[in-house]
Amino acid sequence: MVVLNNGKGTRLNYNGTLSHLDIVISTSNLSFKIECDVLEDLWGSDHYPLKITYDSCITKTSEINNNYNYKKANWDLFQNYLINDPFLLEHNISVEKGYNNLVAAFKEARDKSIPKKRQKINHKYSPFWTQKCSEAKKLKKQAEKILRKENILINQIQYKKYKANFKRVLAKAKQDYWNIFCSRLKQKSNTKVVWDVINKIKGKMPSSKYFFKNEVGNLIEDNDLAQMFALNFQNLSSDDKISEESKENRPKIIISFLENIKRNTAQNEELSVDIRLINEPFKKKS
Repeated sequence: MVVLNNGKGTRLNYNGTLSHLDIVISTSNLSFKIECDVLEDLWGSDHYPLKITYDSCITKTSEINNNYNYKKANWDLFQNYLINDPFLLEHNISVEKGYNNLVAAFKEARDKSIPKKRQKINHKYSPFWTQKCSEAKKLKKQAEKILRKENILINQIQYKKYKANFKRVLAKAKQDYWNIFCSRLKQKSNTKVVWDVINKIKGKMPSSKYFFKNEVGNLIEDNDLAQMFALNFQNLSSDDKISEESKENRPKIIISFLENIKRNTAQNEELSVDIRLINEPFKKKS
């Protein structure tokens, strides 16, 4: 077994010192593909989260949000910046340098002529998050950095003060969000929506997506996976998988059930007709 920690402390003690309490261990044959690092945010705990990265062949693509408001772009100004940009006036000695100059010029012109969109506070698993939460977290983070640089009593007190304040602001934001959400609920509100909000407030992560590979190790797309599942389900549910004895007994069981209904209740004629129709073979509509 191999310890993968890189030497950074994983727990912030009350006096500002660091301890090495949390360790990551793997087998020797996996260790050369795994990296371990300590994230620089306590998130209300006294233990720093550990980020474990496994070098696998699975690649994940994510959609990059566009932060620029192109509807309000000043294209004349954009063009003027490109015309007068010193990067584009340089003599390029290589394709790579020319490409880098072109990208730099476009970025400079974009930043000068296209305004950015207003960024909304969007915590994927924290719908209750507010600007006050961000400010309280920032103050706590600053106090934590000061404490780690200079471990004296006054810095310890300041850190504890801002840490407690962050917890209070967070708790109030959760309560306020929940009160507003409940006030909007109606008698026929979607139960799934309610439970999704409850889980997000509690900090529960949604279930992870599973990736499947075929025999040669390639990832299977969702559409192909659905088709494979349908074919397999069709195969398992076909009459070929049922014993001959079960096939012979099936009509007898249905008839016996219908006769039992007739015998017990005279008012179940409509139900009897429905059951007969349900158990008839499927037919194509002409």
